Amino acid sequence: MRTKWQKARRTEAVFLPKNTDWLSTFVVFENNEVGNSIEKEESPAVRVRGRPTKSFENSGERTKRREIGNIRNQSRTEELATQMNIRAEGKLDAAKVMQDVTVGSPTSALKCRQSLRTVSADCYSDDAALSLMIEYHMSKHMYQGIRSGALALNSKIYPSYKCVLQAKKKCYSPKDDITITESRAEVKLQALLDHTANRILSVQEDVLTCLSSDKISEMNLICKWGCDWTSGQSTFKQKFSNDDRGKSDATIFFTSLVPLQLMFVDEVNNKT
Repeated sequence: MRTKWQKARRTEAVFLPKNTDWLSTFVVFENNEVGNSIEKEESPAVRVRGRPTKSFENSGERTKRREIGNIRNQSRTEELATQMNIRAEGKLDAAKVMQDVTVGSPTSALKCRQSLRTVSADCYSDDAALSLMIEYHMSKHMYQGIRSGALALNSKIYPSYKCVLQAKKKCYSPKDDITITESRAEVKLQALLDHTANRILSVQEDVLTCLSSDKISEMNLICKWGCDWTSGQSTFKQKFSNDDRGKSDATIFFTSLVPLQLMFVDEVNNKT
């Protein structure tokens, strides 16, 4: 109709007489899509002017790149909106991770996924770090220096010295059972045995889950003890408050106790 209307120079007096037979022809459109497009063409409210649109498959290479760019910009806008919503909820760390993954380098997302799947490196427990310090005669300054060097390489293999100090305090019996003066330090024997047994049970907790409560309650702690003394220690000018016996810091005498076994023995002499 548009073509015939143009040929008639858009004049009704010329168009109607020239196309009388064409206008009186009855036409049936079997394709619904064609019918919908005809209705849209005839409806002035929804008439679209300009170049007709094409599907993405039928478009040229330049048009496809432009469409893809629009989709990419729209996705970035949605990511930014999501990031702002997460930040508004108070989840600052999650928003920061999302920003690093979406705005950072193309490999940021891959590194983030790999870090979640990668098992973190084993680190010393508080007790293991304390054992390391004692075995190698490390001072507080030496331990903190080694830990700082590991942290510089982004390795948290050593716990903080505060955690090590707390582990050290757990090795002592309760304060009520310890007596300390300027010339001696002693702990009650029963308290020392109880504390030693409790520490062994706590360390071997995974093993004890396989045992019944009867075996655990009837276990026997076997220890050995001995005495030793050291001489040639540093002496100080400060005297003892009670110097009647000629006490000195030059020599130290001490008694030590070492746990050997914690076992359960049944009626037929089977040991666990």
